[in-house]
This record gives sequence, C-alpha cells and structure tokens, in this order.
Amino acid sequence: MQDRIKEYMERRHMLEDTKHVIVGLSGGVDSVCLLMVLQNIIQNEGLDIELSAAHINHQIRGEAALEDERFVRELCGKHNIALNVFRENVPALAKEWGMSEEEAGRKCRYEHFRELCQMKPSTKVAVAHHKDDQAETVLFRLARGTGIKGIIGMQPETEQKGMVVIRPFLCVGRIEIEAYARRERLSFREDLTNKNTEYTRNYIRHEILPRMERVNGQAAGHLCNFSVQAAELYDCVSELADRWFKENLHKEAAEGREYMAVDRHMLTLQHPAIQKEILRKMVMMSGSGTDLSAEHIEQCIKLLENGQGRVMLPHGNLAFISYDRLLIGNTKGRTEEKQEFFLHIEEYSLEEAKYFLKKNYTKMVDYGKIKGTLSIRFRQSGDFICIDKMGHKKSIKKFMIDEKIPRYKRDELPLVCDGEEVVWIVGYRLNPRYYVTEDTKKVCVLYCDRTDRNGEA
Repeated sequence: MQDRIKEYMERRHMLEDTKHVIVGLSGGVDSVCLLMVLQNIIQNEGLDIELSAAHINHQIRGEAALEDERFVRELCGKHNIALNVFRENVPALAKEWGMSEEEAGRKCRYEHFRELCQMKPSTKVAVAHHKDDQAETVLFRLARGTGIKGIIGMQPETEQKGMVVIRPFLCVGRIEIEAYARRERLSFREDLTNKNTEYTRNYIRHEILPRMERVNGQAAGHLCNFSVQAAELYDCVSELADRWFKENLHKEAAEGREYMAVDRHMLTLQHPAIQKEILRKMVMMSGSGTDLSAEHIEQCIKLLENGQGRVMLPHGNLAFISYDRLLIGNTKGRTEEKQEFFLHIEEYSLEEAKYFLKKNYTKMVDYGKIKGTLSIRFRQSGDFICIDKMGHKKSIKKFMIDEKIPRYKRDELPLVCDGEEVVWIVGYRLNPRYYVTEDTKKVCVLYCDRTDRNGEA
C-alpha cells in the first residue's frame, strides 16, 4: 500500500516545492496510518521535508476526547514528531454559528490548519480522506442535489484561501488502510460516534454503501472513477464558461447593491451545461456557492426561460430578471432606504441661460410657467406627466414601463414637481408645458444631485 501511495503522490506532484507537511491527526486508524506512511516515505526517500501533526479536541465526547488527545501526544512523542494541539468548544460554536456540530468541527479544524500554514513557508496540510470517503461524498451530494461540480468530490490537492491541502489516501480504500494498520501493528483510537447513523455520512457509510456493494463489490471504486470522469468533463465546461464570462459579464447597481449581470437572451443561447456553470459561477462571485443545489440552478434556468421573477438562493443570494438582463448578487446588509436627492434652483435671463450645458441632471424651464413651489420627491399613485405641447398625458407608471426603466429603480427615481404636476422625471423627460421658448423672460435652471445646498453629502 505504501508504494502505491508514494507513486500516487509522485504522479500528482504532492510534495513538490514542499518544506513542511502538517498531518491532521484525530487518532483514528486513517490519520494514524497517514502519519506513519508519510514519515516512512520522507525518511526512505531522504526528503528535506519537516513532518508535524495537528490535533483538535472538539470537546464533544468528554473523557473520550481527552483520551484521544493523550493518545496522539504519546504517538507523536514516540516517533519524535512535533504536535500542535487545539481545544475548541464545538457544541457551543455550532450554536453560535447556526450550523451542525459536524460542520462547526470542520470549520475549526481548517481554521487552525490555516494558522499553522501561515507560520512556515511552503507548508501543506495532509488529511486522510480515502476512496470510501470519496464515494460517500459523491452519494451525499447526489442525494442532496448537486450539479457536475459537486459530483467531482474531493480532489487530490486543493487550495483553500492560501492553504494547500493534499489527500494521499484517495488511491486506497478503508479495508486496505485497516489491513496496513494490523500488519504494522499500529495502535489507534476508535471514535464511537462514527457508528452513530443519526449522522448523514455515517448512515451512508454503514447502511447505503454496503448495500450497493452487494450489487457490485467494487461500487465504492466505481463511484470514485465516476467522480474522476466528472472532473475531466467539468474542466472542459468550466473553461468554456470562463471564456463566455470574460466577454459578457458586467456589474450593475440595483436595489442599493452591486450585482453580477448578463444578457438573458445571450445566456439562453448557450448549451445547458454551459448555462448551469455560468449560473454557478455568478453565485460564487457574488457571495457563497456553498449549499447551492441542482434545484437552485434549475430554478434559475426557469427564470431565464420565463423572463421574469426572482429566486432566493443560499446565504442571502438573489437571482432576478430586469428586462433583458439576469442579475445575481448577495442581499445581506442591503438598505431599503431610498437615496436622498436635493434640488438646486437658480434664476437667469434667457441670454445668460444659453451658456448652460444641457445634461441629464440639469434642465432649464420657463420661470413664468411655474404655478406654485417647486419640490422634489419620489413617485406617488396617480402621478402623470404631459408628453407634448398639446397637453396629452401619460401616467408615470406607464412612462417608466415604456422607457424600460427597471422595476427596482422606479421608486427611487426623483421627480421635480410644481404642486401636483410633474415637471421633470430626473434623468429622463421634461414636461413640454415648461419648455423655454423665445418668449421666455426669465429662466429657472434646475440641477438635481445627492448633495444639499451647503455642499454636504
């Protein structure tokens, strides 16, 4: 087994440019075997690599957890291997973080691994995931609902926020590891919680996989091979999606947040596999793609087809259609308050006003046509604007629809009003009844922005 693992690591260049390897050491048979195999390979090959271990006491199993800690201390002391031990109250953290104890424990482990990696350059973390773990992962993700990305499972080497994690045991199974431990007469700790089928992964391990192996004894291996093929296909799909992204993705402000945006029609022209990968990448870029299932992606596909609606995604992410664009982003911390606008009013003669540049946020109106007091506000039910000198009217709602102003912008668009009459839809239309003409004696220049008269934003 050791020779096969060595060959697997060499083929994957796992120890290339590596000066330090930290083994995640729980005290169980898998991690103990990993520690011993890596020590043998480093010593037999004369590699200039420091080997150490890290153990996290999750404080879940009381005295048993303390026994695990004592065991790994004795094991590392016996083999002259440096050991870092951390204690975390995982049950309390799980409640604080709103996740399962299993998830909280994993988060704690990898946070400590990352801390250790930052202390020494060219460091990698080795964990003892093996073929059976890979098969369980694939089944778990398929049952929960996933796309091609999830089927890939665990990779031999991954980079996680600057930390490189290697998995040398992905080429061997649980039976081989246990046989190696017996042959080498290795001591290890049994974690009784691993037999508790209340945990989903344990249920898959002890109930589902054994039944699949009744159909075919190599079921776990076949699932692993399936994940390798999925990885190859995903690499191709991902590359095509990245190319499309570079040409078509842009950012767009909406509802007080910045969203990833793409043309809806352009996206629907892509192959379904490419569409799904683009959608997944958009969610990843806008926040977090964890817990994103195949069902979520299918909901987004229906959104594209329908051309309207919204889909809530995990961790506060939102997908919605705004005319011909699909927007995806994170809504956490979004303010529902409308931005405040200020109206600046200055009076000039017709001759003086000719020097003003006409801009979207600057307009000139005939002062003599103003009947009351000019004010600035947001739209109200029943608002309308005159669209020609003949006095034909159009509701503000209809105007915004015709101009294809996104729904999320309509309540945030400032209106300059003369009493109840809309004089100017800022950035869009000026009421023709207030136009400056040759007969105008005094011009009122209106300027709208987000700064008050004292220059305070």
